[in-house]
Amino acid sequence: MPTMLIVFLVVSLLIFLAAEGWIRIYNDFQVKLNLAERVFANVDIIMAQRESMIAAMVESVRKYDVHEYKALKDTIKARSRMASDTPINNRIEMAQSQDQSLIKLNAVFEKYPKLKASTLHQSVIGTGSISEIENKLAEYRLAYDLAAQEYNTMRVIFPRRLIANLCGFTKLSYISLGNSVSNADMK
Repeated sequence: MPTMLIVFLVVSLLIFLAAEGWIRIYNDFQVKLNLAERVFANVDIIMAQRESMIAAMVESVRKYDVHEYKALKDTIKARSRMASDTPINNRIEMAQSQDQSLIKLNAVFEKYPKLKASTLHQSVIGTGSISEIENKLAEYRLAYDLAAQEYNTMRVIFPRRLIANLCGFTKLSYISLGNSVSNADMK
């Protein structure tokens, strides 16, 4: 009988240690995912500020009756599709779409010198406000990409990979915006 008791205790201890390890790894994933989402919230805030400036730029284009107004409306639509309850990978795709629209918007201003010289455009662009926002966006994007890289690295290491797959922890996308550092620069 004592050997049965010893076997039972050893098996119980192994089950307890396995359960504890599982819970610890699961919680580590939650912490890393929450960190990435919190850092992405900073990107989201800067994107909202950028959107406000884009709206002001669109107003100046509307006043000049430029026929590329549709390209500018696409910029506004790209931002309006972003909702906080949308999964983070989808929000990243939308942010990249908005970035492409901003590039088109800048091309419109380059094409029309009078528009570029307008007081509304100068108040948005000329004060350096947009470049400050772009710098903050690059900084926050890099912070998010680093958090996503930590999370993604944790996902591929054994035995965490098993738990990630079983619990549905999916890979986080990196943000690649036109005016920012590329992912290759991070490595």
